[in-house]
Amino acid sequence: MRLTGIDNGPLQAELYVFGPDRAEAPHFTVERCTHPVYPKLPLHHGIESVSYADFAPSPEPLQIAHPLLRKWVDGMPVATKLTATLSPADMRDDAWISWTPFSKKETILSSRQGACIYAVNCGAGVIAACLLTAFVFGAGGENRAKRMAAFVGAAVASGILLTVIIYFQLPKTEVRMVRGRPPGQTFSSLIVIEIISTEKTNLTDLRADIADGWWTNQMQNDLSGGLIREEDSPGNYQLRQVSNRVECVIYDARGAPSSEWSN
Repeated sequence: MRLTGIDNGPLQAELYVFGPDRAEAPHFTVERCTHPVYPKLPLHHGIESVSYADFAPSPEPLQIAHPLLRKWVDGMPVATKLTATLSPADMRDDAWISWTPFSKKETILSSRQGACIYAVNCGAGVIAACLLTAFVFGAGGENRAKRMAAFVGAAVASGILLTVIIYFQLPKTEVRMVRGRPPGQTFSSLIVIEIISTEKTNLTDLRADIADGWWTNQMQNDLSGGLIREEDSPGNYQLRQVSNRVECVIYDARGAPSSEWSN
């Protein structure tokens, strides 16, 4: 942190800490703290190694399946996500991790549409309750009717204000719908066809063929954004030379090598 803070402006930082208990650090906020799940490896198309117990309702369990990450943290009982926006003054000291007793924390994100629906439902509930109250107790003289009319107006304004407050307070994320195929399936099919159809068994030659393909600069990564590329991350792929053949590994949403093909 001290090196990063020199001659730099504010920095958004995310730390993912695995250890025996909940992690904390000065200037950082605990965004998530949970017990991670370590599915059985190796994965076979992401199915056989996962039990139904791993899929709780919401939020989803934190599954650690990426081979390198698994090598580093396998079996650690607690995972903590720490976030912060650090000023140069905050970075005058390094971020020292300390351990506190485990306390679970989850942040449930909503789409903008979902947050709007939830907020409107809450505001409408307040307005409906107030209108019902006015209907039941509003009968009477003219003065009482005027008071109830003012009460209803205040209730409607309060409901609208509550709707706005709840909407802006809810944690939100961008949601994009992808129709017609599972993430990465089209690209997986194309790269497998490329491997099977070519007679090349040299990694360099195969990469050149892929780079010349019409789809190379068009296939979007539905899992992590951007174009699909050769990298061991969700929605991407890796090619590797094994003896006299080339293998292609496709990585699923957890970063697990879920499928392998070779020519």
